[in-house]
Amino acid sequence: MIRKAALPYPAPLTVRVVTHIPHHFLTPDSIPLYRENVVQIAQDSVNKLAVGGMFIVGTQDYRDDEGKLWPISMLIMEDVNRHIGEKILKLKEMVVTVPEGYAKDRSKPISFDTYEPEVCLLDIDEAQKHEIDVPIVHAIYLVFMKMGPP
Repeated sequence: MIRKAALPYPAPLTVRVVTHIPHHFLTPDSIPLYRENVVQIAQDSVNKLAVGGMFIVGTQDYRDDEGKLWPISMLIMEDVNRHIGEKILKLKEMVVTVPEGYAKDRSKPISFDTYEPEVCLLDIDEAQKHEIDVPIVHAIYLVFMKMGPP
């Protein structure tokens, strides 16, 4: 397979990737344009991908200054399904990634002395919710597979 000759130009693509935009570069005003661009890239990818090819979109959720959460990954998934359709680009996987240092360390034993009680945000007053800073550090990669011709 490694010695197999490449297909002549224009050969169909097998993978097309759109990396995520870090949440600190987004604003609520730029989110609709970002979503439109991803849909346009997905529509272009349908014409260029081979059947079985992968279209991968990296997303990262966004929280504005008022605390409103914008679930970018869910919005992008809905946009692709609405404009292209699941019969053409089907979501096969959602891969969640976290940077070094944020993953749960499963090798550390938890004892009564090191246990820290969790705080439920529903039990906290509205005034205190803005004091708690919960950063969005994870990125979600949506892996779509081209199912057939458009």
